[in-house]
Amino acid sequence: MTKSFKDFGAAGNGSGDDSSAIRQALESGEAIVNDPQSVFRITNPIVVDNDKFVNWKGGRIKVALSSGATAAFTFQTSAPAYQDQTIRISDVDIMTQNARANWGIAIDYAGNPTAASLGNARNHANVHLSRIHVGPWDNTQDDDRFTSGCVRVRNRCNSVIENCIFVGPKHDGDYYPNTRGLYIDGSGEPTNVKVTACTFKHLERGIEYPNDAEGMTVVDCLMNPVGYGILQTGDNGDFANLGYFVRGTHINARVACIDIKNAAEVFITDGEFYGQHAQGRAWRGVRLGMGGTVRVFRVQNCFFQGLSNGTDEAMGVELGNAAFGYITENYGSELQAMVDAAAMSGGNAFVYSRDNTYRRQSDNALITGLNAQSNDSTKINRAWSY
Repeated sequence: MTKSFKDFGAAGNGSGDDSSAIRQALESGEAIVNDPQSVFRITNPIVVDNDKFVNWKGGRIKVALSSGATAAFTFQTSAPAYQDQTIRISDVDIMTQNARANWGIAIDYAGNPTAASLGNARNHANVHLSRIHVGPWDNTQDDDRFTSGCVRVRNRCNSVIENCIFVGPKHDGDYYPNTRGLYIDGSGEPTNVKVTACTFKHLERGIEYPNDAEGMTVVDCLMNPVGYGILQTGDNGDFANLGYFVRGTHINARVACIDIKNAAEVFITDGEFYGQHAQGRAWRGVRLGMGGTVRVFRVQNCFFQGLSNGTDEAMGVELGNAAFGYITENYGSELQAMVDAAAMSGGNAFVYSRDNTYRRQSDNALITGLNAQSNDSTKINRAWSY
């Protein structure tokens, strides 16, 4: 048996104020299914704070908040004894008409059980977002935006996010500063975040991890245009950032397509990384261990499109403190080097670069063999097997 927002008193005509009815519906514990054509307007933020499951499908939300708020929709719990909260949202549009909310959706389970309270750190909340669209009502207007980003997930959440669209305002055809698609953070180390077949448009950062996380998988996503596609800046020295796995993803970024500071393992395969929005500044396809440490990595079978102006530096893969890894079978165009080893601290016999080919940025010459592997053969092992 399902109910809709209208069963709780919402008009769904796009002009009234459905805030109170929507909050009651989402806190009821009922499965909510709305007509996909219904437009629900809210002028107050919706805060859902309970220990019930949230299962919400369908409907368009017009966000027209009358004052500032952390998020248009906040899902949280103050019940420290509850272990298995689940949030499931699908086939929903959440579109803002002003810049008064920081986030479209904020899921924050700081009150969820910790390892100390339960003796088991894996009693995390579960988040499933599918086929949702979060962004501006009119993306040609800078004021139609969530000021910090589309979705924020915090504190001990297992998350599956698939077939979603996250958008910011175009802002001169590019992106508005300090906007994000997904922001995944918190002291609880979010666990097992899987992002599949999602689109990120007109955002400074597609997916950002500002703290530490226990694992992330990104598969078959499109990010264009962005400043950074995937950005991780956590400083935990114990490699709490266990694994990052990126496959089949297309990123067109101004600064770097993937920038991971700290991780136990990073595997990037079958990607397409473009710097076409980076004219006027240096660009990196992938940055690993810059200012941190990446213990094990592989970058394989990727394409890197650098910069056509021949003056701004463009590199395929930049390595900082990267302990053990392979960069193999990649192709690039308009690059100064496929592998930039200048920032590596010294010789490291456990980083191998092989079977890479690229066209040089300055003269479009095809660079093959050992010369194509890196710009510093004293710091990594190079090999050409053909």
